[in-house]
Amino acid sequence: MLTVSDDVKNLFLNHYRQTARITMTWPGRTGQRMITEADIMQGGLTIDKYSATGGEIDVGTFVAAQLTLKLNNFKGKFNTWDFQNAELFVEIGIKKWDAYHWENAQMHYIPMGVYAVTSPVRSRERVVTIVALDRAVYTDKLLDAALPSTISTLGDLLTHICTTCGITCADGVSSSLPQLSTVIDVSTITERVSYRNMIRWIAFLNSRNAYFDNDGNLAFGFYKILTHYVPHRSPDLVLKTSDIYNVDIDTSTVFRLGGSNYRANDGSAIMIIEWGYDESPQWDEHWWTISAGKFIGGAGVEIKKTLYLDGTYYVPDFYDCQLIENSETPIIWNVPQGGLDELPMYPFRAQIKPMPWLELMDIVRYKNRHGQWDIPITHLSFTLNGSTIIACDIDAQLLNQKGTYMEAPSLVL
Repeated sequence: MLTVSDDVKNLFLNHYRQTARITMTWPGRTGQRMITEADIMQGGLTIDKYSATGGEIDVGTFVAAQLTLKLNNFKGKFNTWDFQNAELFVEIGIKKWDAYHWENAQMHYIPMGVYAVTSPVRSRERVVTIVALDRAVYTDKLLDAALPSTISTLGDLLTHICTTCGITCADGVSSSLPQLSTVIDVSTITERVSYRNMIRWIAFLNSRNAYFDNDGNLAFGFYKILTHYVPHRSPDLVLKTSDIYNVDIDTSTVFRLGGSNYRANDGSAIMIIEWGYDESPQWDEHWWTISAGKFIGGAGVEIKKTLYLDGTYYVPDFYDCQLIENSETPIIWNVPQGGLDELPMYPFRAQIKPMPWLELMDIVRYKNRHGQWDIPITHLSFTLNGSTIIACDIDAQLLNQKGTYMEAPSLVL
């Protein structure tokens, strides 16, 4: 969740009028142009962000956020504007419009991301419609030559990708990814692959998801875990009844992550990877596991699940990470805050008051007369001077099909 003062939050929650400041620039060119809320049609600025697609919650995702912008061109203001290949840095502003003079009310801006205009824009229409994706689009080009042999670690690969694609990492990335020093063999990358897929590999090998943050920098993160291992941790947001316009939640089944199947591109070479590890597991009737994983120092990588946790564990698939194939480098899931298998999920969707400070993978606590639930956000939709949509977009039918229980296998070293 973005750091925003309570005073600014209250302005949004009390429906003070929002403004927009969109700075349009062109990479490699000088100059800029400004778009404000006066140029935007009512309801004509929407930002959609996703950390999961296809009805599952996965690890190793990298989904581009989308800006949809509708500009009022009734007087021909944008007829001669060159939108092609421009970047739009979006900021949402708010102030206390009815403040007394002595209060010296200031405009407060919240950054909402940088979006690249890569599709043609009909700038002479009465309403100019722009659909732009964030800087993830710069990583969609395919590798057209062998990677330099000087790349020897995941960190080297990430640096090479950023340099090649003209993107920058957010502050703290180098210290937050535990596997950047892992030695890799880039000669295993024998097929043409996009740089976006390679970023997904890096995220996967660090038990994270990749995304571009609100300042337009590449970042990595995962859902914040609230478990009995971290009993004093609070959710990012406790939804009040007064914050909610409508809500839909299905609590008939709780779904929990249980690991990840790795498959080659042709569907073969299945490798089961667990989130968490124990170098000397002791099994008895009180513990469960999905399966053994890769081996580290002669010990199976295992994840344990206590029996008192009700619900369905599911194991999503991750495909075609060429850094894994033919590699002896073990995958160690460095699990933040106590264990990814403890993350409960429910199908959930809510329309709430405007909250531009929420981020993907935040945890929202929802309460009603039947109980309370901590919900991971996989989809955010913000509309200027409108509501915010938050959702945990999981497909209960799909996850029920993938749900799995397996007793701990005997461990042979």
